[in-house]
Amino acid sequence: MQPLIPPPPPSPPVPTGRAYAGKSAAERQSERRERLMAAGQMLFATLGLEATTMREVSARARVRLDQAQELFGSKTGLFIEVHKALSAELHDAMVASLPPDTRPDLRRLVRTLIVTGLEHLRADPAKARILVGETSQLQWHATAHLQTYLEQAAVLLRARCAERFPRASGAVDIEVTLAGLLGYIVSAGRCWMNRGFDLSAQELADQCLLPILGLLMWLEAKEVSAAA
Repeated sequence: MQPLIPPPPPSPPVPTGRAYAGKSAAERQSERRERLMAAGQMLFATLGLEATTMREVSARARVRLDQAQELFGSKTGLFIEVHKALSAELHDAMVASLPPDTRPDLRRLVRTLIVTGLEHLRADPAKARILVGETSQLQWHATAHLQTYLEQAAVLLRARCAERFPRASGAVDIEVTLAGLLGYIVSAGRCWMNRGFDLSAQELADQCLLPILGLLMWLEAKEVSAAA
């Protein structure tokens, strides 16, 4: 059974603009949000989503519980916002790693993206736990959030595949294929994290490349067959 999507958190109160201690209501609300995000990230990484409570988060952030609930609704709402922020960091790091060449070798392009993503996880195990370790408890969110990155990756790789395999690229549904390949990489990354990052990012990337290389070999065979 698919887990139910919780209702969105209630809208935060509209700041009145009244200043207190030299700060406007909007500034104070923004600071409370930042403290709650930082406290939530720390507790989700150390205790996990299930064991964390909004009361603990509020106490660590020095924010009243009712104010925390007004901003995020629940710990699930807070976790989603923390996960989005960390996912954006990961995405930016991977985009920054892309070679300037507009038509790079597909194997090199994909390997670069995988290595960058894995190195990002290994550099901060606490963030890695949130990104790949805890999302299994929020399958509905992980699926919806991952879809954004799937679409972005699909746009990038579809164009490369069309250039490299003009006759064969239409024979594969790139979104479906990427969903399977990224799911495999995320699962491998979770196993790697649980084993204490016992391989280098390059070693794990080479193993994650195996199904992708299979796809490219299949496309090459299709291309040759179509050209014959």
